[in-house]
Amino acid sequence: MGNNIFSTTAVDEKIDFETKQAYFGRKFTILIERVSEFALDDLNKMKMEEHPFALSFINSIIKTQMRNSKLCQIGRNPRFFMPSQAKTFDNAVQTWPGFFTSSWIFQRGLYLIIDNISKNLSVDNCLQLIDEQMIRFAQKRQRYTGKAPKQQEVHKSVNDEFKGAIVMACYGHHKTYKVSAVRWDMCPETCKFEQGEAGTTISMVLYFRQQYDK
Repeated sequence: MGNNIFSTTAVDEKIDFETKQAYFGRKFTILIERVSEFALDDLNKMKMEEHPFALSFINSIIKTQMRNSKLCQIGRNPRFFMPSQAKTFDNAVQTWPGFFTSSWIFQRGLYLIIDNISKNLSVDNCLQLIDEQMIRFAQKRQRYTGKAPKQQEVHKSVNDEFKGAIVMACYGHHKTYKVSAVRWDMCPETCKFEQGEAGTTISMVLYFRQQYDK
């Protein structure tokens, strides 16, 4: 598995090199080899299924231009949105207008399709949702048993609520993430990781403060 790299210069021999710095304690060897070639002037003569690399090249250009237009891509699909044009309803839901793009190679040439779409997003952040879930669970347990729930039970209810959920970062490129679990033994101050080629250790809270002023 790997990523496609496109070049206007023919490279016949294989290229391999090893990373200079260790990543998570390991060094990696990167292998680059030629797998296909095509000429843009020949697109009108192609069928789409005959050359998937040509279509991948065109889609990469479209994605790059969309990002350069300050549109935000959410997820891996070619869906781009305009957060600056977002509308908020009842202080609960935001609607982001955007576009879905696709390209196709037909006998008459290359076709670019752009459709209008929208994305509905909750305005609540994960911390707010965790606090609300903890309160709801405690109130429910108190109502039915007359006793306060144990801390482990509260944590389990939050994990059950969030496991498998898709969340979106409100910083950077607005990437989406799938939640596997909530770590109760960590916080932004204690969660640390190695940064940069020097491998310096930095806490999550300091990293966000430096990178995103959060």
